[in-house]
Amino acid sequence: MGWNTLLLLLGKMAWFRDNIKPYIRNADGNIAVMTAVCLVPLLLIIGMAVDHSKLTSDISKAQASADAAVLAASKQYYDSFRRKSAKSTGNVAARLNFDDSFSVGRDKVKTRLKRLDDGSFELTTAISGKTKNSFMGMIGKPVSRWTVEAKSAVSSPPQIEVILVLDISESMLVDNKIGRMKTAVQQFITDIEPFKNGQNHLTVSLIPFGGSINIGRDSGSWLDANSGFSRASQFYGCFRNTGRTDVDPGDLQAYQQGYAGKRNAPLCPRDGSEAFLFSRNVTRLNNHISGLQTSWGTDSPYGLLWAERFLDNDWRRAAKNFDEGSPVFVNTNTEKVVILLTDGQVAVVDRNQDGKTERKKLPQGQSLWLFNQQCKALKDIPNLSLFTIGYDVPNGAFTNALQNCTTGHGQYYKAGINGLDVAFESINRQLQPIRIKG
Repeated sequence: MGWNTLLLLLGKMAWFRDNIKPYIRNADGNIAVMTAVCLVPLLLIIGMAVDHSKLTSDISKAQASADAAVLAASKQYYDSFRRKSAKSTGNVAARLNFDDSFSVGRDKVKTRLKRLDDGSFELTTAISGKTKNSFMGMIGKPVSRWTVEAKSAVSSPPQIEVILVLDISESMLVDNKIGRMKTAVQQFITDIEPFKNGQNHLTVSLIPFGGSINIGRDSGSWLDANSGFSRASQFYGCFRNTGRTDVDPGDLQAYQQGYAGKRNAPLCPRDGSEAFLFSRNVTRLNNHISGLQTSWGTDSPYGLLWAERFLDNDWRRAAKNFDEGSPVFVNTNTEKVVILLTDGQVAVVDRNQDGKTERKKLPQGQSLWLFNQQCKALKDIPNLSLFTIGYDVPNGAFTNALQNCTTGHGQYYKAGINGLDVAFESINRQLQPIRIKG
C-alpha cells in the first residue's frame, strides 16, 4: 500500500467518525423508544400464552374427569339398571375428580342417558366452566368459557317377565298348603334381584287357577277392544275355551257365571283370586297373594294357556296399561320365565260346560294329554324358561309330566309340605344370570 493510499483512507475514516457521532449520541434514546413500542405486544403475547396454558390445563383436567365419570356411571348402570343412580354417580365422580384451580365460580356437571333407536342408551357426562384470564382481561376478556363431553354406549337392561301359575284348588287347604304357598311366593317376589335393587325392567304376573282363570271383572274394556270376544251380560271375569292354544279372540267364549249371574259359578275363582298382571309393585303383588282363596277344580293346562296368551304380543298389545298404568313389554327379546306350582293331578272339566249343568270331568288320560300339549306349546316360545314345582305330589304319571314340562335339566322341583322355600330360592338363583345378559 502506498503513502498516498494510506493518507486517503485515514481521511475517509475521519469523515465517517465526524458524521456518525450525532447518531451515536442519540442511540440510547432511540432504543428506548423502540423497546417501549415492542414491549406491549410482546407482553400480551406472553400473557396470552400463560392464559392459554391455564385454559388448556382446565380443559384437559375436565376432560379426564368427564371420561372417568362416564365410565363410573356406565358401571353403575350395568350394576343396577337404574338411570337415576347412574346419573348421580356420573355427577359425583366428575366433581370429585375435577381440580378446578383456575376456574371462576362453580363448574356445571350434567350426566344424562338418551335412549337410541336400537333400544340401547347413550350415556353422556358434560362439564362446563370458566377459566380466569390474567392478561386477556386487559383487552376485555376476563374469562374463557369451555365445555367438555365424554360419551359411552350402554346396552338397555334385558326386560324380564315372570309369570307365576299358582294352584288354588281346594286340595291346597290340606295341611294349610295354600298358606305355606303364599309365604313362599311372597318371599320369592321380594327377593328377585331387580326388585331388590329398585329396578323397573321386570314385571311379575300372577295367574291363580282352579277350574278356570278369573282375569277380573274390570277387564271388560280390554276384552271389548278385541273384536270377537263375547261375554255374558253378568260378567265375573271367567272364561271357558273350546280350543287349547287358539289365541284368536273369536274362539274365546265367556263362561256364564252361575245362574243368570246371581251367584258365582263353581269353576270360577272368586273376586280377590283373579289374575294380577304386569306388575312392578312388590307390595301390591304380595297383598294380592295374601287374598287368594281356594277354588274348585285343578285345570293346570288352562293356567298355562293363559300364561301363553299373556306372553303373546298379539294379546298383550291390547292389554297395555292393563294393571298399573305402565306399558307392558312388547318385545320378542324379552326374557320370559313361567313357574307352575301345583299340588295334584290334572282335573280338567269339559270345556263346553257353562257352570249350570253337572260338572263333567274329562278322563285322566285326556286331561294329562291336554297338559302335555300345553307344556309343549310353552316350550316352543323363544327366550322362555319354564319351571315346575310338584308340591306334595305323589310319584306317578303326573310327576313324570311335570318333570318333562320344563325347558332344562334341574328346572323341576319336587317339594314336600315344608319344601317350597328351598325350591323358590333355587329358582331365584337361576334367574340372576338373566339380569346381566346383554
